[in-house]
Amino acid sequence: MPPDRRDADGGALMSIAGTSSSNVWTVGSDARDGNGALVLHYDGESWTREIPGTDADLWWVHVLHESSIFIGGADGTILHYDGETFERMETPGSSIVFGIWGASEDDLWAVGGEPDIAPGFVWHYDGSAWTDMTSMVPAEVQGLSLSLFKAWGRSADDVWLVGMDGVALHWDGTAFELQEPATTRRLFTVHGLQQGEPAFVAVGGIGSGVIVENDGTQWHNVTPQPEPTELFGVFMISDTEGYAVGFEGTVMHRVDSAWELLETGVELFNPFHSVWADPDGGIWAVGGDVQRVVPIDGMLLHRGKVVSDEIRE
Repeated sequence: MPPDRRDADGGALMSIAGTSSSNVWTVGSDARDGNGALVLHYDGESWTREIPGTDADLWWVHVLHESSIFIGGADGTILHYDGETFERMETPGSSIVFGIWGASEDDLWAVGGEPDIAPGFVWHYDGSAWTDMTSMVPAEVQGLSLSLFKAWGRSADDVWLVGMDGVALHWDGTAFELQEPATTRRLFTVHGLQQGEPAFVAVGGIGSGVIVENDGTQWHNVTPQPEPTELFGVFMISDTEGYAVGFEGTVMHRVDSAWELLETGVELFNPFHSVWADPDGGIWAVGGDVQRVVPIDGMLLHRGKVVSDEIRE
């Protein structure tokens, strides 16, 4: 049976994450309806449209737990949701925050930039303030118009940041190291496993897609042939299974050690931008026309048990 598909009128949906199949968050661009950027929460029965208090396009959501959610977006925006209210945090800059990841509430990373316009940045949150850490990035990357797109780690001292031109930075708890990720093409998202291999997987590309995996010591290019379309999101579930999503509604499925195209049964033109798997085995992918200056036409695809398409305001 084809997965459920939900259109979100107005803005695109850029990121999805949660803690369970009854606690799912997805965020996106300004819906242009007077209520600001799209923020939707699913409680297992229905969706609720939350009002974040900003019309800045929101590019990423990082869910630490039910009462601590961090959301990054345009204009240097970082929002924190404490279970009741959204608070805009003070940040060191005004470029787009494309990715946020943290091991805890007092140890988070935010990355971003303005592709081909302004240098990428790295910010760190210590529980009290966001600090610009870009000066700690290797000199080969500093000052270049190389946006960083995402961050993900297995622990506070094992974090990867990825971005344009195949930039891959590793944080060991003390310093950043620039490493060769087996590609010079842009990498949009990185994810991995807390234990096992591949430790990290990054996806990206321009026009056509690229998939690279890190076995704990080095990166390997594992892009299948023929190459898939450009890929934007990735999520690993286990040593043998993961999902990647991208242009024209592409969904790639990792089976054992190989990536293959998954037929969803839904014909789409717009790209998926983010994918997430809940602990019950449900797969959630969101996207829309995200490559426009004003992203529109949000969409959500779910694989698994039927979920509600009701949205409460």
